[in-house]
Amino acid sequence: MKKTILGILCFFIIIGVICCIPIYHNVQLNKFANQLDNIDFPENVEIVDRVKICGKLTGNGNSLDYFACVLVQTSEKREALEKLLNESDIVQVENGDKVCRYREVVPVHEALLESRFIEHETVEFKNLEEETNFRGYYALIIYDGGYEPLWDLRGH
Repeated sequence: MKKTILGILCFFIIIGVICCIPIYHNVQLNKFANQLDNIDFPENVEIVDRVKICGKLTGNGNSLDYFACVLVQTSEKREALEKLLNESDIVQVENGDKVCRYREVVPVHEALLESRFIEHETVEFKNLEEETNFRGYYALIIYDGGYEPLWDLRGH
C-alpha cells in the first residue's frame, strides 16, 4: 500500500515539474520582452504592435531561444532607431549581468516579418494586415538563445 501511494506521489511530482518548466520559460520570456518597454522612444515614434516568442527559432538541435520585437511607425531614420536600441540596457535572459548582443532594426515591408533570428517560426503583425503603405514601419528586435530546454517541448 505504501509503495502504491509513493508511486502515485512520485508520478504527480514529475508531472508537476514537467508542467512548471514551460511556465518558467514564459516568465523569462516576459521579463526579456518587457525590456523593450524601457526604451525611451522619442515622441514621433508610435508603438504599433509587440511580438514575443519562446521556442526553437534557429538552427538545429535542442535549445530554447527567446525573441521579442516591437513594431513602430516613425519618421525617424533607421540609424537613429539602431542607435536607440543599441544604447538601451537590454540584458540576456538567464544572465542578467551580461548585455544582450543580438539586436536588430528591420524595415517592415509586409505583415510578415523576415529576420535572421527566425527560421522555424512565422511572425505576423496583426495590426498590419490591412496596411498597404509600409513607409516608416520598423521592427526593433532583441534575441537571446541556446538555452537548455529541459522538458519544454518548444525547444526540441
